[in-house]
Amino acid sequence: MSRLDRLSSLLKRELADILRKEILDSPGLGLVSIMGVDISKDLALAKVYYSHMGSDSSRNKVRDKLRKASRYIKGLVGRRIKIATIPDLLFVYDDSLKKGVELVN
Repeated sequence: MSRLDRLSSLLKRELADILRKEILDSPGLGLVSIMGVDISKDLALAKVYYSHMGSDSSRNKVRDKLRKASRYIKGLVGRRIKIATIPDLLFVYDDSLKKGVELVN
């Protein structure tokens, strides 16, 4: 496992914990899961793929909340993970879970 893979895995765990405990604790937002994190080779950007189970309106609220809080979340990550460069966070909705549920039904 490469250093980048280990960092992606660590970032995924920390983001899931931060979102669950500090960012998305508002009622009515539904369940949000971090599906994966892709970090650029220069550590400048991390694409955070998330999935959401809930209504379309709550999905939009989650998207807006994540985008507005991305700099704050980056700061929280920086306090938890001791590396020289904390990447900027770009939250990307991943609808693969929703499509999988639709296939089963």
